[in-house]
Formats: sequence, C-alpha cells, structure tokens
Amino acid sequence: SHKIGSKELLVRFDANIDKDLPWKFTPKQKNISVKSGENTLVFYYAENISDSDIIGTAIYNVTPYKAGKYFNKIHCFCFEEQLIKAGEKILMPVSFFIDPAIDDDPYLKDVDTITLSYSFYFIRQLHSKNNRN
Repeated sequence: SHKIGSKELLVRFDANIDKDLPWKFTPKQKNISVKSGENTLVFYYAENISDSDIIGTAIYNVTPYKAGKYFNKIHCFCFEEQLIKAGEKILMPVSFFIDPAIDDDPYLKDVDTITLSYSFYFIRQLHSKNNRN
C-alpha cells in the first residue's frame, strides 16, 4: 500500500536485557540493508535459561531519534508481554518498514544507518519446576 522509496538504509539491531531477567536475548542478524518503503521481517532469539516460566516485556527505541517517526512497526513482539517457559528457546518476529517520506526530509539527508534497540524487562515469574504440584 505504500510505495518503495529510493533511500538505501542500513538497519542495525541491538538487544539488551535487564539484570533481573535470566534470559538470553540476541538479534538473529546484526544488520540488514533496506530501501525506504520496503516491508522487512527480522527475528530476535530469546532463551529462558532459568528453571521457572517467566514473563518479560520489551521496550524499544530507534536512533538517531529524528528517524524514529519514520520507523513503522507492523508486527512486533514488543506489542505484548512474552511468556517463555523454563528452558524454552523462541524466535520473535518484528516486521517493519521505513516510511518513504524519509527520502524528502532534509533533516535526514545525512542519515544512512538506523539502529533498532530492544530492552527486555522482567515482569513476573509463574512457577518453578521444583514446586509444581
């Protein structure tokens, strides 16, 4: 529904995790090259390395800040809390496009790299394997 623009951008993926959350969390790919307007699907990998089922939530930010308004997420694991069971490994998708209006913004002429950064935070623990009834 949106047109493909002409600007080539490198999108970098970053993953951070709160010290209270016993998960591994990494992007499946460090970066990709996209054209403005192009729908793109990427994945993050998460693993619960504890022996309890845990719910976490991700917040994101886009840098440079001035590019944030052009970054459109269609689907994202950050839209809802994530439950990862004890020892479970999952892939979490993000699909996005960069608004082709970025092509015409004089403030973004110098921008050729955008970083999408997620930070996962502990919400709650469900139960431990050791005391399941």
